[in-house]
Amino acid sequence: ADCLAAGLATHYCPSDKLPEVEKQIRALGDKVGDVEAISAIIKSVAGSAKADDSKAIITQHSETLKKCFGSAKSVEEIVANLNKDGSDFAKSVIATLKTRSPMSVKVTFEAIQRHKSVTFKEAFIMEYRISQWCMRKQPEADFCEGIRAVLVDKDQKPNWIPNTFEAVSQAKVNEFFAPLPKSHPRGELPL
Repeated sequence: ADCLAAGLATHYCPSDKLPEVEKQIRALGDKVGDVEAISAIIKSVAGSAKADDSKAIITQHSETLKKCFGSAKSVEEIVANLNKDGSDFAKSVIATLKTRSPMSVKVTFEAIQRHKSVTFKEAFIMEYRISQWCMRKQPEADFCEGIRAVLVDKDQKPNWIPNTFEAVSQAKVNEFFAPLPKSHPRGELPL
């Protein structure tokens, strides 16, 4: 339901009917790229099935999401907006954000902002660079610390460096978007 509301999905089909959708799409042969034919198949197989809205976040909290995230220019502004809102949902989002790597949250926010004005190819290159820069050890990146806390030691107590959003500089965030050095073992994404 959230994917439909966010525009990430165009159709809903119950998972138990997906094998039939796949079978019919494969049977299209040369018309496998025909979006209208694929859409008709999904609609036919899914019938009147509707996505379960009971667990949907976007539809239930769309006003709060728009108000708190919509025009925010920074992660800090989002947190301030959520605090001002004060709803149980806003409090739960703040609680979740506080458990995440401040650096990763700010890099994600920056990526979303940058992706608004780039091509698909540029977005892929940007995401690849982020993934590669995330592999650095602390204090350069927090990915390895997250793995340690969740999968290795399983203490669920990551030690994020820095440990607040305010302590993560824009210069540090920008590092995650920089071209990879020529010495990088995999180099830039060849697209």
